[in-house]
Amino acid sequence: GKCSHIYNGLPVEEVSRQSQEAPPPQTGDAKFSVVSVGRLAPSKDYKTLMAAAQILDDPDVQFLVIGEGPLEEELRALNEARPSRSRVKFLGHLDNPFPAVAAADIFLLTSVHESFGIVLVEALSLGVPVLATNCPSGPAEILSDGEFGVLVPVSNAEAIAEAVRKLLYEREPAKRLRSLGPLRANDFSLNQHAQRVVDLFRTLIADRKQQPRGV
Repeated sequence: GKCSHIYNGLPVEEVSRQSQEAPPPQTGDAKFSVVSVGRLAPSKDYKTLMAAAQILDDPDVQFLVIGEGPLEEELRALNEARPSRSRVKFLGHLDNPFPAVAAADIFLLTSVHESFGIVLVEALSLGVPVLATNCPSGPAEILSDGEFGVLVPVSNAEAIAEAVRKLLYEREPAKRLRSLGPLRANDFSLNQHAQRVVDLFRTLIADRKQQPRGV
């Protein structure tokens, strides 16, 4: 039989509202911020994020990591032991991460594996340029193979550092992504989700009507 893939709808308007509920957290005076949101767990590969910060070594760029998890102590200790002029700051759990995401210059996902990557859709909806590892499964699909964001190889700190530098200092790619992001996020919105379900049922009903009866 035919298979139709319908994404779970995301309340895009709610994300926008929450992003304006509070000011972003005060995190220092670096000119640019690169924000990541997700559990401090092996699948998120924050060690590669820290290695990328070290390669970048740019005092104008800070990396903000929002989330908690089993690797927190290990990552914080590693971060202290490997100083870089591009500071990495672990902000812990935030009930509302969206003001920090909305204020970011780049949203970064360094995962080696993702179930879908709903955070990418949330960042897109806020018009934040997205940089993600091309991991299974989700980022390439959400970013349409790099049309709506930048995809880099998994666990490649050099590629992440280079892509961050390009998005921050070449202006044009980031500007294009800022305008495309909300359009792409809309493909995953609740309104679109409802419409797809309705369309799918219409198609199924139409198919049934066309089948000859009593053969």
